[in-house]
Amino acid sequence: MVGIAMEKAASQTTQGKDAKNPAIRSNALRINLLLPDRSAERLEKLKEVTEASSYAEVIRNAIRLYEAIIMEYEKGNKVQIIDKDGKPSGVSIF
Repeated sequence: MVGIAMEKAASQTTQGKDAKNPAIRSNALRINLLLPDRSAERLEKLKEVTEASSYAEVIRNAIRLYEAIIMEYEKGNKVQIIDKDGKPSGVSIF
C-alpha cells in the first residue's frame, strides 16, 4: 500500500532558519507518502542507524545513492559489496 501525493511548493519568501528548510524553499516538491507498516519500520530503522535528523534526510540520501547506482548501471558497470574479509559479491538491483 503506497500512496503518493506530489505538489510544487508555492514560492515563498524564506527568512531565518526557514531559509534552510528544503520543504519550504522556492521550487521545492512536496511529497506525501503512505507506507505500509513494514516500510515505515524500515524507514525508521534507517533514520536511527544513519542518525539522520529527519525522514526527508533519509529519503534524500536514498535518492542520491539510487541515482549513483543507476548512473553506474547505465555505463555498463556493476555494483559490488566488499565484505569485511575483502571478498567481493555482486548486488542484484535490476
